[in-house]
Amino acid sequence: MRRSSTFLGRGEAQSLIEAGLLLPLLLLLTFNAVNLGYVFFSYLNMATASRQGAEYSIQGLDTIQGGNLPTATQVDSLVSEDISSAVPGGSNIPIRVCTQSLGLSTTYTGANQIPLCSTYAGGGGATGSFPVSDPNCSGAPICPDPEAQYGLILNRIDVQYTVSPLMDGMAFNMIVPTLTYHRYVYMRSIN
Repeated sequence: MRRSSTFLGRGEAQSLIEAGLLLPLLLLLTFNAVNLGYVFFSYLNMATASRQGAEYSIQGLDTIQGGNLPTATQVDSLVSEDISSAVPGGSNIPIRVCTQSLGLSTTYTGANQIPLCSTYAGGGGATGSFPVSDPNCSGAPICPDPEAQYGLILNRIDVQYTVSPLMDGMAFNMIVPTLTYHRYVYMRSIN
């Protein structure tokens, strides 16, 4: 007797049911892996942008002995461009630039010398929000260089970004919640 091709055999139906039960689990794992990868991608871009901003604030386009320091607005523009080209909404993130080109604090002098700070919301817009003082220092906006008496000044770049998962929804972001990164980098310059 010949079997009709329109009906599935017993083994084929079982395979179809198993695939139907496993497919949602595989999609859940795949979408969460994509979200987790996006969070790491965003963090790496923030880390790189703040590091490049700190290097640029002490060197500019010249070598460190060239003496032409960029303005805080130029440093902010560089950091903002780096982040906005990589993550959505990166042009509106708060950035704080503490650099010698803004001048030196008259409150903290001598061995505690620190540069002045300016806060931007990416590209020089409205100000962002950062803590007034660094929790690692005793009330100072940024930590003074422990070797400030030898003519060294710490420059600091702060970047803060809130990462939302690419695929929103309870099923797609079980592993990755919305996170706020605050990345800062200190680098020395010669006073």
